[in-house]
Amino acid sequence: MNSSQLRRMWIVAVGLLFAMTIVVGRLFAFQVFQGEEWAAKTADVVSVVDQPERGVIYDRNGAVLAVNKMDYQVGVSPSLVYDSEEEATELAPILGRPRYEILSALEANAPYVLIEGRVPSETAELIREMEDNDGLQLDPLPRRYYPQDELMCHVLGYVDFENNGGGGVEGYYQTLLAGQAASAEQNINPLMEQTTVVAREGADLVLTIDRSVQYFVEQQLKEALTEYGAVGGTIIVMDPRTGAILAMASEPCFSPNEFYNADESLLLNPIVTQQYEPGSVMKLITMAAALDSGTVTPSTTYNDTGVIVVGGHPSYNWDRGAYGITDMQTLLARSLNVGAATIATWMGSDVFYD
Repeated sequence: MNSSQLRRMWIVAVGLLFAMTIVVGRLFAFQVFQGEEWAAKTADVVSVVDQPERGVIYDRNGAVLAVNKMDYQVGVSPSLVYDSEEEATELAPILGRPRYEILSALEANAPYVLIEGRVPSETAELIREMEDNDGLQLDPLPRRYYPQDELMCHVLGYVDFENNGGGGVEGYYQTLLAGQAASAEQNINPLMEQTTVVAREGADLVLTIDRSVQYFVEQQLKEALTEYGAVGGTIIVMDPRTGAILAMASEPCFSPNEFYNADESLLLNPIVTQQYEPGSVMKLITMAAALDSGTVTPSTTYNDTGVIVVGGHPSYNWDRGAYGITDMQTLLARSLNVGAATIATWMGSDVFYD
């Protein structure tokens, strides 16, 4: 072996030694100094989440009042679009967007472009039926749907796009209706035992509300507001034998399907969130108690002097009038304070409060 060959051999040997030193050094760094970090990155473990289905709301007869459905997010992978001009022309009227905006998304220099954040299932079906829908992607987005729309808006409340109930029974029974998601770190190695992740599904809710009674009440309330020019009103229908609420209506209302467009002041149920001064409603309760206890009959009379003193406190009729000999029907027709207080004293405190 001459000197030239020996020199080349040493150069090769030194080169191999240098390369081996680098490889061994990197392996040592990976396993000793960065061992835990790389172990976490290369582990056969993934996070698995099972989302629950929100419970359905029914009326007392089993009619569906609130249910789950899907909206869709519309996106596109521009590299997969074959004829962007034709596709934009067909897609623009479906989405109600200018053609140039759609075309810009279809021809974008990006792996993925979001075209529409949320469209109803009917729109998604039209997109599926397009002749040219190359590259378009429809991703399901769960949402709450109210088949009766505005009917029972305050009773039901609404659910936002994060599955959080607001107002009504949707808000009050949020925990029960929403259920509970389940998650786990699962090893995907086929040689390992696989575990099942199951969420706690949301509970269904059956109301005492009767949809037919509710519809009738809401129609009557709307007609009354129109007739008398009132800005708002409330009607509650109760089964007197059980206390069950058969209908609970307030106007003005809103659409739970489009809660995001409603005035915030309309989202809460005024029947249970606002103070109410009973006023002369108590006269009806007082008269009902007097009739039921036999204290009076419809033809019973009293002498209305325009004032009555009870417990040292004088009470007057609302118009400061005195009506003389007055029967029970006239008492109610004229909403006489003195008359209501008189029959309350006739009953006595025990009978009246019972």
